Amino acid sequence: MFDQASVVGITTGLDAALDRGEPFCLEVDLTQSTRLDWKELKAFGAYARASKERHNALLFTVALVILSAMVRGAIKVLFQIHSPGYAHRVLQHRSEALEYMEPYLAQLRQGMAANG
Repeated sequence: MFDQASVVGITTGLDAALDRGEPFCLEVDLTQSTRLDWKELKAFGAYARASKERHNALLFTVALVILSAMVRGAIKVLFQIHSPGYAHRVLQHRSEALEYMEPYLAQLRQGMAANG
């Protein structure tokens, strides 16, 4: 379930990555989520709005892995209504997420190699 613990875990991890000040790709594993809690979605939305500038500056792409078709569909609708300023994809399997993120990871690796 996408509950308070999920929101805290995601936002804490995001803040830690953002605090490093380097661009990154993110895979969010919501495979255990079978339903959405509106209160938690609102809380995450408030966090996303407050951190939007940092997210847009450093998040290269986000892949959300969600097994539940209902949850995937709901998240896709939310992304259509409130599209973030970075690439994103909602997928069913981790293998799809890794395949989706590979070109973005390759770009990050090239940038790191160029910067020595």
